[in-house]
Amino acid sequence: MKNIFKVISLLVIVIIYTGCAQKAETGKMIAQKTDFTYEENLKNNIDVGIVSGGRDTNPMGASQIDNYSFKEAILISLKNEGLYQENSQYRLEVTIVNFNQPLFGLDMTVGMNVQYTLIDDKTGKIIWREFIAESFTAKVSDALAGIERLKLANEGAARKNIQGLLKKLSKYKVKNIAIN
Repeated sequence: MKNIFKVISLLVIVIIYTGCAQKAETGKMIAQKTDFTYEENLKNNIDVGIVSGGRDTNPMGASQIDNYSFKEAILISLKNEGLYQENSQYRLEVTIVNFNQPLFGLDMTVGMNVQYTLIDDKTGKIIWREFIAESFTAKVSDALAGIERLKLANEGAARKNIQGLLKKLSKYKVKNIAIN
């Protein structure tokens, strides 16, 4: 009986200490403002369409990135760069293709592969498509609780991925050629 009480007590302490899983926060996924320059045709001319591939967080499971939060982080990041405009000529469609998370560990690295597709809404043609793969490691020094480290790693991977999107957009030259 004493052993059962010890095990239950230990489990209660672990649950209280680690808490429940929380989804990645939009504000922590937003890319930092850059000094990138963009082609004039892209400025205030990109809307964000469908974002897919994300997952809702189950409080009893692992932290995840949901579609809505990732879309908001992309939208705000584009807005901060002077690229976002609702109902504009170009629409950015986003698919989280792969999201790799560790089950446990001291340093937790999350990998995120995202496909970004830029569509000319006037013609419906795909004018640009890129796959961006980024990862981020949250260390024990960032957060003692594993569940919080995983959340930080998720947010960092998303932030780096959006930063990669901005870098690729800064190098893109709008052409009248579609890649459909």
